[in-house]
Amino acid sequence: MNKCHCHSLATAVLIIAMGVGSTVGCVKPVFADTRGTPNIVASLRAFDLPAQSLQAGLVEFAIQSSSTIVADQHLLKGYRTTPVLGPLPTDTALRLLLSSTALEFVYVATSDAYVITAKPPTPEAGETTRSTDSEQAIIDELLVTGSRYPFRYNTVTNTQLHAGVAYFDSSRFFNVLPQTLIEDIQATSLDDILKYASGVLPGDGLSDTNDDARIRGYARQGIYVDGFRLDGRTGVRLMPVNIQQAEVVKGPATLRYGQGEPGGVINVVRKKPMHDTFTHLRMGGGDNGRGLFELDTNGRLTSADNIQYRFVAATEKQDLSGELSNLYQHLLAPSLSWQPSGNTRVDVGFEYQQSSQVLDRDFDVLNDYDDSRQGTTLSQVAGQSEEDFTSHSNLFSAEVSHYFSSEWRGHARFNVQQEYRYGIRTTTDTLLNNDLLVNLDELGDDFTLFFLGGQLAVPIVLRWDAPDWRFSLGRVRGLYDEESQSTITSGGLGLQGTLPWQSTTHHLSFGADWRSQQVEQRYIIEERDLLPGQTWTEAQTVQALDDVIAALTLSANTANHAYADYHQELHTQELGLYAQDSIELNDYWVASMGLRYSLLTAEEVAVDGQTATQPKYWQWSTQLGLVYRISERYSLFSNYNEGFRVNRVVDASGNQPADPEFSQQVEAGFKALLLEGRMVAGVAVYAIEKENIVETKRIEGVRTIQQAYSQRVQGIDMDISLQASDDINVIAAGSFMLPEITSGENTGLVPALAAEQTASLFGFYALNENLTFNGGFKYVSERFAENENNWLYGAYTTIDLGAGLHLPLAGETAHVTLTVKNVLDQRYNTATVFGVRENTSAGRTAVLSVSVDF
Repeated sequence: MNKCHCHSLATAVLIIAMGVGSTVGCVKPVFADTRGTPNIVASLRAFDLPAQSLQAGLVEFAIQSSSTIVADQHLLKGYRTTPVLGPLPTDTALRLLLSSTALEFVYVATSDAYVITAKPPTPEAGETTRSTDSEQAIIDELLVTGSRYPFRYNTVTNTQLHAGVAYFDSSRFFNVLPQTLIEDIQATSLDDILKYASGVLPGDGLSDTNDDARIRGYARQGIYVDGFRLDGRTGVRLMPVNIQQAEVVKGPATLRYGQGEPGGVINVVRKKPMHDTFTHLRMGGGDNGRGLFELDTNGRLTSADNIQYRFVAATEKQDLSGELSNLYQHLLAPSLSWQPSGNTRVDVGFEYQQSSQVLDRDFDVLNDYDDSRQGTTLSQVAGQSEEDFTSHSNLFSAEVSHYFSSEWRGHARFNVQQEYRYGIRTTTDTLLNNDLLVNLDELGDDFTLFFLGGQLAVPIVLRWDAPDWRFSLGRVRGLYDEESQSTITSGGLGLQGTLPWQSTTHHLSFGADWRSQQVEQRYIIEERDLLPGQTWTEAQTVQALDDVIAALTLSANTANHAYADYHQELHTQELGLYAQDSIELNDYWVASMGLRYSLLTAEEVAVDGQTATQPKYWQWSTQLGLVYRISERYSLFSNYNEGFRVNRVVDASGNQPADPEFSQQVEAGFKALLLEGRMVAGVAVYAIEKENIVETKRIEGVRTIQQAYSQRVQGIDMDISLQASDDINVIAAGSFMLPEITSGENTGLVPALAAEQTASLFGFYALNENLTFNGGFKYVSERFAENENNWLYGAYTTIDLGAGLHLPLAGETAHVTLTVKNVLDQRYNTATVFGVRENTSAGRTAVLSVSVDF
């Protein structure tokens, strides 16, 4: 990809000139026209930038304005920014940002870039002001003496985009994975993107049908899209073509996001209309039958340029990926941005996504009970209506931001997600969340249950009425078909502003949010009466199992079965009120404090038709932060955050926990600009405690709530973005943690799927403007598959390599990109649903694509 063009499209890109040297070949065309001006209305942005070092401020400015900034590094030394808050055109905001410095800027229309230059000296009396030609001479001189270093990946930042509004919080540890990285690695999933953030590992994703991750050793509550929490049981994976950037907020984030897991939050920022006019086409394919087509087009609807549109469409298919086959994904995502006035912005978007795949059912289901019976697979013993799982998701979003003054803004958002899911996912739900496969009244007091693949229940019943204790086969029940519908509506109102008071400045934020979800689930249960009238003694039981397996296999796909239809419903409501104050005490100290009140209710209609109204949960959550700015380039930060998640667990006796899971984090860290600004680094040490973790297990066939337990994770995360030279960019991440179960029956053991060490490194090298290379690796240490620590997964390392060829084509640039993922063909497991399935890796895959930007 032409490097300069790439930066004009990337979010949060800062190009910094370092030292003295020759100009990179693509730079001169960038400055062919220095007299253009951006469209004032269309480039209006919402800014939230406190005073800080100029170099750090320009990085955050680039993120919040989606702009490219070009500057000579030596010009920035010793300057601080002027605070910027309010709805401002990008050029006006940048002028205000620089107002306390001796610098100015020139806008370059051909590349949509802002060039920072020194202000010309004030003319003495009798002298004339410098002409436009002289201004051009100064820029040319800068070009000749400065080398350009493209800051492609700024993964350590203080700016987060929540519900379409930028927030600056320097007391938290954020990772941002930008669009440039997504494009360079040819990401095929969110897992690909998150690979290069510290402390993040892939999860199970409900049989690999949705996006999942573990952060700092804890599972995720849900994936967020522009601040909206998707259905945790969604059946679609987000397609990278519509992702502008992915954010990882480390630690509990209850204040903004409500209930959740303590490891952190993943918030995906989708592409929105821009003031540019462009069309991006991409086509490609790869091994295992992969094929893809993508379209991303952006433009203006009105001559006044106050309404912009964007339309993203994509389709992708693959014959085989790990344990999945016949994968299809389709996406349609139109969106509009309207600015009826200089103080108001309205964003409306709709996203339709369809996904389908066939899950592997050819795995052994009896080896857990008797290794000698390996080779009997789930597909041989359990019938199923359809082989594939399909989901249709519709997501509507509307956001309004309005500035009442230059310092106070309000915003509102509204989201509706409706999804329809058809087919079976092999999970533990039918085993642990209801009694669909077990009829205790029918089985009596003494029985043994074999659960095969999470889909089939085979009971062996002890008959007391016989004189010598005879055994027989009970009625076999299997999950034959499944479908569900989920509807989520959510919204929020917020007010943010700045209030000077005595010698301090307060950045205040108030808000309210709500969320309502309705889930309707339908199950078709297949019932089989096998071996009627046959009984056997204890000595004959082992041999009789051969007859049971034979009967299951012969009857698996026959039509003479009985079928029962069951329904289940769940209705939940969440309401939250929050307030936060970030106080600039002086030039060195910033303190913040926040408080949230959450109220949650739920009502469940069980499969037996009984309605259970769960008790209301209410919870106060606190967030505290403190930042010490050592200098322009270094700062120390610390925070205390609380989080919670409701325990919606009900056992066969109707028991349920009275209290939610509660978590708290203490974190301290260091952020720095090093190597004269060529390196941005962040490191954090943390301790997270989580209490009242409740789960259910089958004990002698009865669904039973286990004793609540606690766990603790202590660790360190580190992320680095480095400009090694004008042609080499590197990002590195690493984490080390000590996870431990601190109470309950597994006290002292390691929580499931918590890896003590992870590390990643990714590099991008531009040989010239026509040829680029990239490569990265990810290391994950050993992990236990379950809390009992009986099953250990080995460590693994994956290596990805890529190359890009960028050639002129009819006045545009064509990009040919080849990426090989998992070059060493490492086979590893990312998660386990114990007793049901393992989530295995896809092995080596290759993607070749051709794209053109118009």
